[in-house]
Amino acid sequence: MNEKKDYILIDEGKNQHIEWSDTLREENDKIQYHEIIYIKDKSISILGENESEVWIDIDKKNLNNKTINDFEKLLKSYEKNERFDKFKEYLKENKIKFEKGDWQSFDSNTFNQTTKTTKLNSNDLQKAIKEGTALADLSELWKLKLKFEKHKKKLSTDELANYKKSELEEKVDREMKGLNQKAFPKKGD
Repeated sequence: MNEKKDYILIDEGKNQHIEWSDTLREENDKIQYHEIIYIKDKSISILGENESEVWIDIDKKNLNNKTINDFEKLLKSYEKNERFDKFKEYLKENKIKFEKGDWQSFDSNTFNQTTKTTKLNSNDLQKAIKEGTALADLSELWKLKLKFEKHKKKLSTDELANYKKSELEEKVDREMKGLNQKAFPKKGD
């Protein structure tokens, strides 16, 4: 049986480190764009939080002839890591009034005792997404790299002395270097 959804899915996905979903919903008085990121890998979570949410509420009295379908097409045309900011810019440029919000969910260690609310700006969120995605890709490349290393261990001393990296192994090394820079940026990046 198909479950009726009360939202439009803009984007969703997951990797080893994070899961995300971006939705658009129409209510009586507003249209809401909502992004949520659930961080599975606690080593990359910001401030030890497990989730990050941001949203934009648009008052339906001031849509300037735009519909939820117009917003859907527009949002789907943006890249994930810039969608929230570009949508805000679009609304400002088109003089469409909106309110934005963001919050961190409950701290899992104190869920039953207290709630912890922390503002997370869009730049920190985008940085976390970029780093988490790079970590996931890096993990996959490490699997390939380990296969090359395992193969080298089976070579004799003479074979090892004459060993030349294949194009694939060189490409893996280059990709890993680039992903390391994205996943572990230097201070100030």
